[in-house]
Amino acid sequence: FHGYHFNNEVKGRGFDEYYPSKTQDLPSFAGLKFAAKLPMNGWGRQADWGPCLPGVTVDDHPDGKTANWATKKLRDEELQEPFFLGAGIFMPHLPNYAPQEYFDRFPLEEIKLPEGFREDDLDDVPAAHAKMAHNPWLKRIRAMNQWKPAIQAYLACTSMVDDLIGQIVGTLENSKYADNTIIVLWSDHGFQLGEKGRWAKYSLWERATRVNLLWVAPGVTKPGTVTDKPANLLDIYPTLASLTGLEPPEGQLEGNDLSVLMKNPEAAWDEATVTTFGYKNYGVRSEQHRYIVYADGSEELYDHTKDKWEWDNLAGNSDYAEVMEKLRKEIPSHHEPSGVTYKVPKRKRTSLKK
Repeated sequence: FHGYHFNNEVKGRGFDEYYPSKTQDLPSFAGLKFAAKLPMNGWGRQADWGPCLPGVTVDDHPDGKTANWATKKLRDEELQEPFFLGAGIFMPHLPNYAPQEYFDRFPLEEIKLPEGFREDDLDDVPAAHAKMAHNPWLKRIRAMNQWKPAIQAYLACTSMVDDLIGQIVGTLENSKYADNTIIVLWSDHGFQLGEKGRWAKYSLWERATRVNLLWVAPGVTKPGTVTDKPANLLDIYPTLASLTGLEPPEGQLEGNDLSVLMKNPEAAWDEATVTTFGYKNYGVRSEQHRYIVYADGSEELYDHTKDKWEWDNLAGNSDYAEVMEKLRKEIPSHHEPSGVTYKVPKRKRTSLKK
């Protein structure tokens, strides 16, 4: 996905076909970058955004090319059943490039700053959180008065992705595969637009760790059904195995079978989901609470029935002692150090000047 993962893990493995090729993870971004060179955008690809150059359409965009490839497979080719077709849409991962038409959907003067942002939000948060914030993006974005333009770019890219997903799903619905194909839509992480002083991910809070997880399973799911039960991306494989009648490897899976919730969204479900970021830093999300513990033992607790923005850290509140004790039991007893090291090319960073 980020290039170095592809070269070490995916390249040439597991797929009969891979677009653009088994030696290239993504179509090129060349020719997309917009003309106006802001100082912020000189900091490198990871902090870049803006409309594509004039004349660039969604079909020219790497994600448009990926969607068109998937669409063509479903529309024009005789796929051997059973088949797996994955369409990896890159946006709204940074850099946030999209054709001008998508920026026009979100006029800059109508952009609002995040409702969940509060200047004093981190006053009751342990200092350990700062060790996880290894990028200064929000600080720089605000210093350059680019907060709203950056949000506009994120919304523009999200809107483009919505269109492309609709294109792929619409093609499937009009194909002979519609009634016996399972659809799973998910993302790899959430995205903070300034909440808790963060941009992008790099935290264990709700906005960084909550993702889309949508399922269509013919004969099982009902359109419009929603559940608030916690789930994890580790649940995808055991759920697919259950829906397709496959026997998963015994004793090797940590995920749960979500088909139980597909059949009954209100089914009894006492599961919590665990996220880790950095060695011995963990977040636990139950249906009602989020618990965070850092490597130094400091803690956070939020009650999402009362505090959806996680403004009030309840870790020191004795009324929640039993809740914290229960959630602490979800923390792994063994802390595996990072095993695979990737060599990421060093990027030359330019100084930020007004």
